[in-house]
Amino acid sequence: MPSKKFQFFVVALIVAVFATSSAWGAARYHVLHAFVGSDGSYPYSGLISDKAGNLYGATLTGGAHARGTVFKLTPGSNGWWTETILHSFTQAEGDLPYGPLTFDSAGNLYGVTTFGGAHFGGTVFELTPRSNGKWSLAVLYNFDGTNQCNPTGALVFDTKGNLYGATGSNGTTTYGTIYKLTRKGNGQWSETTLHTCTGGNDDGPVGVIIDAKGNLYGAMSGAGDQAYGLIFKLSPGAKGKWNETPLYLFSQSDGAAYSNVIFGPTGDLYGTTVAADMFSKNTAYRLAPESKGNWSYSVIHTFGQSDDPADPLAFDAKGDLYGVTRQGGTFNQGTAFKLAPQENGKWSATTLHNFNANGTDGADPNGSLIFDGSGNLYGTTTLGGNLGGCNGQGCGVVFRIIP
Repeated sequence: MPSKKFQFFVVALIVAVFATSSAWGAARYHVLHAFVGSDGSYPYSGLISDKAGNLYGATLTGGAHARGTVFKLTPGSNGWWTETILHSFTQAEGDLPYGPLTFDSAGNLYGVTTFGGAHFGGTVFELTPRSNGKWSLAVLYNFDGTNQCNPTGALVFDTKGNLYGATGSNGTTTYGTIYKLTRKGNGQWSETTLHTCTGGNDDGPVGVIIDAKGNLYGAMSGAGDQAYGLIFKLSPGAKGKWNETPLYLFSQSDGAAYSNVIFGPTGDLYGTTVAADMFSKNTAYRLAPESKGNWSYSVIHTFGQSDDPADPLAFDAKGDLYGVTRQGGTFNQGTAFKLAPQENGKWSATTLHNFNANGTDGADPNGSLIFDGSGNLYGTTTLGGNLGGCNGQGCGVVFRIIP
């Protein structure tokens, strides 16, 4: 079973109760698609795009079997976008697709489901485009539900085509793991556990990223009293052993590391924290490498107590940071924001949009924002949109913001 904090995290997103104020989004905000349940519900993990400008994402539930979908949005004339359902999951293929999708160099899509599969512990899947316009799904790995289960976060490739990811639980201890999948000659994939979390702050990995040397970085969300998580580095060593190095240990005043990190322009790391209690904070932070392997931690922005920033952040070409908060803002249903570095070393914050489900523009945004070639932003909300679906709360939307 997944950890208690993971169950709370997902359930809270789906059953959140919203305020009843009404207002339309600003003119620069546009809903590209509103889900209705039959085509998917709760697009939780953001989007990726291809070179043609098509958008791809996953929904937690809904679809033909009510276990989630992978979808594609294609831009057309007059600003209209066309939705295509690439796959609706069955129990055997996985349940609750969770985490952003990943492309390989051939245009195949990869992702994870948190539950379902052969052992009900979740799956890693691949979607391959066919010449007839259809996509075929292959389950690459079934987590056994005992040693590992509940994969989460985006998958990442190394230069050799190996996949890396994280699980939220390792079955018996529920602390989580970091794993590697290696392609075999017969089309199968083998799994290697690189790190088994030990509990406390070393608990609940939310995903990994990879540098040019093959080192992995990520965030642990922590669990229990006085355990707010850490930022870690995993480095390959001798005889296949991987070594974990804690880069920063979060305290109560920092907030909890529920969000994964991204790389900055100069090799530093950026992420957000969530207030775990009334004494901790919602922040955006920077972690910069120094001499002798040390890293310096600095807060670049402190959000309001109810803002709850989602993961992860995203840089534009100018070095500005963008992200969303799941709550907060004018209607307490989330915001899209921009953080811009200033000459004095501080960062200025700008709210780009206040979400409002009762205005049908979506609520509870989550996942990273992405950019097109013109600098427009795209993302998803977990709820809102077509208020006739998903118990009157809306099933979520795909949106665009023109800064």
